[in-house]
Amino acid sequence: MFRRAFVASFALAACIAAGPACAVQRYVAISLGTLGGEYVEGKAINDRGEVAGNASRSDPKTHAFLHDGSAMRDLGTLDGDLSFGNAINALGHVTGISGNGNTGRAFLYANGLMTGLDIFPGRETRGNAINAAGQIAGAVLAFPGPYHPFVYSGGHAVELGTFGGPDGAAYGLNSFGDVVGAADIPFQGGGAKHAFIFTGGKMKDLGTLGGLWSYAFAINDLGWVTGQSATAEGYERAFLYSDGRMVDLGDFGGRFSIGFAIDGKGQVVGGAGAITLKPDENPWRAFLYSAGRMHDINGLVDSGLDGAVLYVANGINERGQIVANGCKGITCRAYRLDPVADPLPPPIPGVPTLSGFALLAMAALVMAGACFRRLRLFG
Repeated sequence: MFRRAFVASFALAACIAAGPACAVQRYVAISLGTLGGEYVEGKAINDRGEVAGNASRSDPKTHAFLHDGSAMRDLGTLDGDLSFGNAINALGHVTGISGNGNTGRAFLYANGLMTGLDIFPGRETRGNAINAAGQIAGAVLAFPGPYHPFVYSGGHAVELGTFGGPDGAAYGLNSFGDVVGAADIPFQGGGAKHAFIFTGGKMKDLGTLGGLWSYAFAINDLGWVTGQSATAEGYERAFLYSDGRMVDLGDFGGRFSIGFAIDGKGQVVGGAGAITLKPDENPWRAFLYSAGRMHDINGLVDSGLDGAVLYVANGINERGQIVANGCKGITCRAYRLDPVADPLPPPIPGVPTLSGFALLAMAALVMAGACFRRLRLFG
């Protein structure tokens, strides 16, 4: 009891000492531009603030893009009319899929060149995640039909298999090469699929929030995972998995949410259902889950949206930048959300200020007094 109280007081004093750092972060939104069309989707962001995604052109075709912080670059295609950028690493290398709409190949874009990953000749592949070491995780079309998760490393690719069912895919990857995704669970009926972590050569079932299925979309270097799971009540909810436990992150009243990315501090971004009053209004809202609460990111943006509503956030980096997507009417854009640095408030005249150390010392004295009083009562 004393230990818990001391930790709580220590955290409270640290929060007071930190001042505005304890408050929910605020952002300024920067539109990433277009490739000439009306639709842009940002999918991932690295620690340099570079963003990968896909955008419609004026042709009309859809191409993968890389935004380097100042301009959007069309990455082209391998063949066909389509390409989609799904992930970006610390070096600005992008992976995704390129094809004609019916079939496609995973690609790696690096040093100005898009290269097809012909790692499973004659079989469709999709690149869904990439880390700084150049490892790529994704899905490969298995014979005779569904997909299997794979990881590509050092010029070689390995199928990870499933839990015994026919279908699965890998969606996330951390710097240690741990892979997350979802795979079929046999003998549980149609749609039974569980989130997994593949680490140390073994696939671990993460379970669900009580429903039939779950998907893992991202993993950080602590091994914490986010994704989506069905609940026992029939809802579809974003989750945070850590220390062997899957936690329901909730929603905004709409009974559904999905987590797409997680940073090193365990902050999660994604999209969540909201209760809307207009029948034609998009019920999705981009969210940031931080310090145990889900926040509508729209309410955290000070400027730059110009009337657009953010419906999903797909990426967050270690600098706190977020890539989110929003629409105003039929026009949809990708935005990079940059944290606003809040200045410390000026001291109140005539009131002495305390350093963070002094506040921590006060907390320790308070707890020492509480412990002494309890010893007098029960000693």
